[in-house]
Amino acid sequence: MMQNTQRIKVTILGSGTCVPSLKRNSCSALVRGKSSHILLDAGPGTMGQLLKLGIQLDYTKVYHKPESLAYRLTDKAGFSVVYSGDTDFCEPLIDLSRKTDILICESAFPDGKKVSGHLTPSIAGEIAAKARVRKLVLTHFYPVCDDFDIKAQCRNTFTGPLVLAEDLLNL
Repeated sequence: MMQNTQRIKVTILGSGTCVPSLKRNSCSALVRGKSSHILLDAGPGTMGQLLKLGIQLDYTKVYHKPESLAYRLTDKAGFSVVYSGDTDFCEPLIDLSRKTDILICESAFPDGKKVSGHLTPSIAGEIAAKARVRKLVLTHFYPVCDDFDIKAQCRNTFTGPLVLAEDLLNL
């Protein structure tokens, strides 16, 4: 008897097309590794399928463009992750992030070089502190950030666990 050594598990969340069907949702797949998951081709109906798997999704509009959103994913055990792309300081992101286990937050420019619609390390830290997040992960760094101590800037407003994201980082 062969032992199943498969490390990656795939759940087909939808096997249909954009044409409405009572039998099939739009194409999408959830790929789960030992320590990470990725959602592929998330078409209409995908969020409903995630709910069936026990992953709750909440979202809020953030201050960048009218279509810009931040997401909160919570599993059955109550562990949650909030992800925000481009945004400026906004109360809705604080509310969505309240007491989350991990907040992955953009910090595009260093303090003193702020651009409208984006955060700096100190502002991202302020959001995390106000929301009382358990861990803050800063990401979305423009190259100018390489010339500054981003972690020290964030420490002006946030004292909790802090990670500066790097490509292929596993949390």
